[in-house]
Formats: sequence, structure tokens, C-alpha cells
Amino acid sequence: MAKTYEPIASVTAAGGESSVTFSNIAPTWTDLVIAMNTRQNAGPYVQRIRFNGDTGSTYSFTQLWGDGSSRGSGTAANESGGPWIAYYGAPSSTAPQITTINVMSYANTSVYKTLLAASAGPAYGVERFVALWRNTAAITSITILPTGASPAYTAGSTFSLYGIKAA
Repeated sequence: MAKTYEPIASVTAAGGESSVTFSNIAPTWTDLVIAMNTRQNAGPYVQRIRFNGDTGSTYSFTQLWGDGSSRGSGTAANESGGPWIAYYGAPSSTAPQITTINVMSYANTSVYKTLLAASAGPAYGVERFVALWRNTAAITSITILPTGASPAYTAGSTFSLYGIKAA
């Protein structure tokens, strides 16, 4: 049986990183998956994802979240700097935020790029994001970055990039 997820790259934070970038992504797969287990040094802040270094107002997203006692949603259009993919509540050096991001048709140069993100952590509950990058360029680099007051990943935060081949 053929493998579905093929490991491309992994990064483990030493501590203090203000971003993590996967670069030189080949157009070998049909879709990408990013699995993250992150911890923060300060909060609250959000994590964003950026494609090919694009910081323009070319991103849109919709967010749904719930924590067992409350729920909410939000949207943003023409977001600059990348769409949200996770929100952190109170900082924690021990409680991770687990996030999985699916990027569809990343190498197809005739469509805008879409992603689905699922995130969960003890500080904020569960979240789901759907986002759009209004660009038809093939994605060759992905940057994940925390934003907010003095954001940085703590030691041991992990980021793994996988490719998915068409079945």
C-alpha cells in the first residue's frame, strides 16, 4: 500500500523563534499538511500563515471557536500579513496548542489557494479556520508566525510539513 503522507521537513524550536519557514517546496504533491505542536512565551496572540512571503492584503478567513461554555465566530477580508490559523489565550510554557493545516492544490497555478486549519488548546478551546489566499502562484514557501506583544515560540515547539499525492 502506498504512503499517503510523505514527510517533507520538520522543525523543532530551540526557543525564541519569531517565525518558522518551510522554503523551496517542490510541486511534487497535490496538497500539503502542516502539523504543529506549539507553545508560546506571551499572549494572547494569534498565529498566522504566510505564503511566498506575501504580506499584502490578499488573505481572507472565517473562524469558528468554542470552549465548552461559550462560542464565537469571526471573519476578515483583505487581511494583510496572512490569515489567522490559531488563537492563543493565556500563555503557557507547558500546555501546547495543537494545530493541523491542510493546504489544497498548492502547486496549481490556475486557482486561488485555500486552507483549512483545526486548532485546540487548553487556553482557548477548539477552533476551525477556512482561509483563502487570492493568488494563483504555486506555493514555494510557507511561514508560520506568532503575532502580538513580544511573540516567540518556546523550546520544543514542533512544526512538520507533509506532502499528499493524489490517490
